[in-house]
This record gives sequence, structure tokens and C-alpha cells, in this order.
Amino acid sequence: MIRILWVDNVKAISIFLVVLGHFSGLNPEIKNIVYSFHIPVFLFVTGFLISNIFNTFSVRNFLKKSIYPYVNAYVFFSMIAIAILYCVEGVSGSVSDALLPILRMVYGVHGADRALMHHNGPLWYFPFLITTLFVTYSFVRFPPWLGWVMALIYCSFSLLYSGVRLPWCVDKAGVGVLFCFIGYKVNTHYDDIFKHLIEGRLLLSLLPILFIILIVMVDINGATNINRAMFGNNGIVFLVNALIGCSCIVVISANIPKTILAQKISIHTMTIFCTHIYIVKAISKVVDIDGDLMSTILAFSLAIVVLSLCLLFSVTLTPLLNRYILRK
Repeated sequence: MIRILWVDNVKAISIFLVVLGHFSGLNPEIKNIVYSFHIPVFLFVTGFLISNIFNTFSVRNFLKKSIYPYVNAYVFFSMIAIAILYCVEGVSGSVSDALLPILRMVYGVHGADRALMHHNGPLWYFPFLITTLFVTYSFVRFPPWLGWVMALIYCSFSLLYSGVRLPWCVDKAGVGVLFCFIGYKVNTHYDDIFKHLIEGRLLLSLLPILFIILIVMVDINGATNINRAMFGNNGIVFLVNALIGCSCIVVISANIPKTILAQKISIHTMTIFCTHIYIVKAISKVVDIDGDLMSTILAFSLAIVVLSLCLLFSVTLTPLLNRYILRK
């Protein structure tokens, strides 16, 4: 597909919000806004970008291009996290206790009852994403109306299900499927419908109103966290907030200039996602962020620092990853 420049801005803004959201002392109102849409916007962009792969009937090509790299990244960074865990906390007790972090990695859930034991919690996203991609790939094979019905049914199940967490986030991936499916459909009709809407002036003029609505609706719905199966007071309101938040980020991204920095961050998003939490935790041990105005400004500044350090690390590491771990 032809490169669409605003996508880089979306990915750069979204990964910044992920980093920012992981500062534990961040102002709760800001954190609630960030968590209301930062994962859905990633799924939207993912569906948008790999629609050409979804459109092929080659399962082998789909697995090679869209699944294996994420599986490899999940295993690689999880094993590093587990090795760090063993080094920092030691290995004690029975063999089963020593194997528990590996078994929980295999289970692929970061919920309260089956949490990943190592300290790189953001890796939960990879099982979630892989399940999302598998299901979305299946749904786009259906007639369009049936694909929408299946995506909505699965999303409804994910919002309503409250039992034991299922392996590889099968219970919550319905939310990811819906936004990935939306991204796929937007790409499919981009030139004839969405290009002028996204890049035009109408949504840009409505942006302040959309943002105000988002703030009010997030306050009504309360805290959300897909990772922990939290959708606030109402699942429908969560979806509305996520759609509004995604729309705001996309419109902003389409109306700011392209930059080499945003492009670099976009390219290295996955490695940044996998490594940033260590720096965030290290900073949090020496810097007190308590939610007031100055702390909020500090948190934004530190998020930029973390993003920059992870980008430098990723630029160095990615050639090796692409050659030995993520090769397609």
C-alpha cells in the first residue's frame, strides 16, 4: 500500500502515551484519559496497516508477516525479563516455583489471578495482539455484514465476560478485534470515503468539542484498563470513548507535519514498547510524582526522556533483532 504519512504520527503519539501512562504517580484524570483509548488506537493502526495481508488468502503469508514476528518478540523479551527476574530475586524453592514465570509466560495473561511474574508487564500486549490478529484475519474472510456482526459479538463477549482469565487474552481480545477490524475497513475505503474526512478541516474544527466530550465521558465512566479487564462503569461508554480518542489522535496526526523523528519512533515502536518499563521503574524509584501540576509536567518531560533513550537503544538493537529474532 502507498505510505500514508499521518500513520507515523499516530504511532509516535500513541507510544508516548503508553510510556507516560506507566508512571505510577501520574495524575489520575490524565491517566484515565490516556487509558481510555491508547490501546485501541494501536489496534486501529495495526488493522489499517496490514489490511493488504488480511486481503490475501495465503495463511502462510499471514503467519509469516503478521504472527511470527510478534511471537518471536514476545518469547525473546519475555525470556530476557525472566532472566532479569532470576538474577535480581534469585531462584529459590521447588523446581515448579522456578518454572512458574515460564509457565505464566506461556499462559500469556497479565490479569490479577494469572499475572506475568516478571517485571515487564507491558509484554501482555503481544498475546492479546496475536489473538486479535488471528480472529480478525478470520472475520475479514466473511461477507462484510457478517464480519461486522461477528466482531461486535466477540467484542460484546469481551466486555461482559467476568470469569477466569483465558489464555492468550482470548477473553478480552474481542475489544482488539473490533478496533483492528475498524482499521481494516477504514483502509479498504480510505481513498473514496475517509481520506478527505481525516485530512480535511471538518473534524479538525470539531476537535476541541470531541476532546471536551472525551474528558466528560471518561470522568463518567471511570478508570479503564484492557490489560486488567477493566472497562469502567459501562462497556458501551468505554467503546465510545475509545472511538472518540482514536479519532482525536488520527485527526491531530493528519494535521501536523511529518518529521523524521516521528518516522523513526514509528519504525521502532515495538522495541520501545518492550523495553521502556525498566527505565520508567528506575526513574520512579528516585523521582516522586504525586499528581499535582508540577509533577504532571515532570511526568511528561520524563516520558520524553524515556522515549528518547529507548529509541536510541532500539536503533542500535533492531538490526540484530531483524536478523536473528524478527526476520520474516
